[in-house]
Amino acid sequence: MVLNIKLANGKTAKAIAGNNYVVQFWNAGKWHNEAVFNGTKEGYKSACELMKTFEFESRVMTFN
Repeated sequence: MVLNIKLANGKTAKAIAGNNYVVQFWNAGKWHNEAVFNGTKEGYKSACELMKTFEFESRVMTFN
């Protein structure tokens, strides 16, 4: 199943349920989606690198 993930910049990214990583950050009392990465080891590594750049609490998620 393909999911439409609304990003913090207002754009929408497509993700395959359970097969992509989404980087989120916490701001103003809610989680915001920042970027979507492929569900590979390289995609996870890239997601973790992006996550480290935030001053806010952040996490890497998958959606099913």
